[in-house]
Amino acid sequence: MRLRRSMALANDGVFRARGLPTLASKTAPAILLAAFCALLLPVFGCAKTVSSGTGAAVCTDPEKTTRHELLFGLRRPDSSIISDEEFAVFLIEVINPRFPHGLTLINAAGQYQSADGTRIDEPTKVLVLIYPDNQEVREKIGEIVYQYRERFRQESVGWIRTAARACF
Repeated sequence: MRLRRSMALANDGVFRARGLPTLASKTAPAILLAAFCALLLPVFGCAKTVSSGTGAAVCTDPEKTTRHELLFGLRRPDSSIISDEEFAVFLIEVINPRFPHGLTLINAAGQYQSADGTRIDEPTKVLVLIYPDNQEVREKIGEIVYQYRERFRQESVGWIRTAARACF
């Protein structure tokens, strides 16, 4: 299956939209910060920032929010692995429509203990969402968890919610 969306898997394993500046670029952090704030301003508002004298913005009043982390194991019950392409399609079809303002996706190595006590190692995707902890966000995350479990025959998806303060 060929992806028709403008997502690309970078060398570090993180999906990025094509055409956006990379963090290696000197101006990319400022561009990304401005773009992210422009997208989130109508939803959350941005915290106050001031110049540090070096040209970088420094947060002076971070907003209270919640860090939601979803832990997606990539091993199916038959021991086959969910491919990067399959996960990318899931990201585009299920996650992005619910959280279009931004997210972070991290490749990780996970493990869990099965019902018979065996330790199972598996590749994992960690999805980080910085959004308020309200009913609407919880319902959207619940839909993502349900869709992942159904599509890939997973027993569970880990969901960690942590109070946070963030600036963008």
